[in-house]
Amino acid sequence: MRFSILKEGSDSPRGYELIDCSGYMLLSKKEEQTSFQALEKVKERFATTKVGHTGTLDKFATGLLVVLVGKALRLAQWFTNKDKKYEATIRFGIETDTLDPYGKVLYESEPPTEESLRACMAQFRGSLVQIPPEYSAIHINGKRASDYARSGTPVIPPARPVTIYSLALISYKPPVAQLAIHCSKGTYIRSLARDIAHAVHSCAHLSALNRTAIAGFSLSEAHENLLKPIDADLFHALDIPVQYVNTEQHIHTVLHGKKIDFLAPPDGKPLALFRNDGTFLAIVEPDNTKQWRYGYVYAHS
Repeated sequence: MRFSILKEGSDSPRGYELIDCSGYMLLSKKEEQTSFQALEKVKERFATTKVGHTGTLDKFATGLLVVLVGKALRLAQWFTNKDKKYEATIRFGIETDTLDPYGKVLYESEPPTEESLRACMAQFRGSLVQIPPEYSAIHINGKRASDYARSGTPVIPPARPVTIYSLALISYKPPVAQLAIHCSKGTYIRSLARDIAHAVHSCAHLSALNRTAIAGFSLSEAHENLLKPIDADLFHALDIPVQYVNTEQHIHTVLHGKKIDFLAPPDGKPLALFRNDGTFLAIVEPDNTKQWRYGYVYAHS
C-alpha cells in the first residue's frame, strides 16, 4: 500500500504532486502524553492510520520514540530488539504499587547513604534476571498483568533475562538519585529502581524517566517535522550491514523472491539490500541451513 501527501509547486493539475510518505521519524514524547497520543499529529499530517512506534514509553516518561510511517511499519521487528539508553530519576524512601509517581504508596523507609548506593550498583551491571512490574503490559494467560492488578487480583509476571550494559550514578541528593542506564530490550527501569532500593535495604519508585537513545538513534536528533527515508543510514543505526546489488539480474532475483546465490554465506546477521541508486530492496536473513531467506521485500508491500 502507498500513502501519499500533496506538495505544492508541481506541474501536476492544480499545482500539487503526490509524495510517498513511507519512512521514519524521531519524536520527543512529552510528559503526561501516552505513546499512542504522541502519534496523533503524525497520523493527521499524513492522513493515514499506518503509523506506529517501536517501543512504548510510560505516560510519566519522556524522550525518544522512533515512529514508522506507511510501508516502513513492516520494518518494526528490526527495531524492537535493540538496546536503549535512559536517564532515570529514582525517589528513595517511597515504593508505590505501580513503581511510578502515579501509584498508591505501599511502603516507606529511610533512603540509603550514597556510599551504600554506589557499593550496590556493581551487582546490577551485566546479565540479570528481572521480574517485571505487576502493572505492566506483559501478557499472562492472554491478559495484561496490569489488567489483573487493576481488577484486584495482581499476578507476578515471570522473571526474564535482561542485560544492563552500563549503569552510572550521576548525582544523589537524598532521597533522589539520577542514573544513566544503557540496557537491553525488555528491561523495566521501574523494576531496576525497585531492585536497587531493596539491595540497599530501602524502597523506591521511578519518579521520572527520559529515553535518550534507541540503538543508534539519539533524542538529540528528534525532529517532529522531518520524515526520513528508508536509506543506508537507517540500517547503520540498527547495526545491520548494507550491501548494494549492482546487476539487473540480481535485482530481479531479489524483487521476485528467488534463491539468493550471489551473496557470501550469512554470518548470523541480517543484511539490507539496496540498488546502487540508493533504493531499498529487501532485508535478508540467515535461515537454519545457513542460507539466505527473505525477511522482507520492501517493493512488495
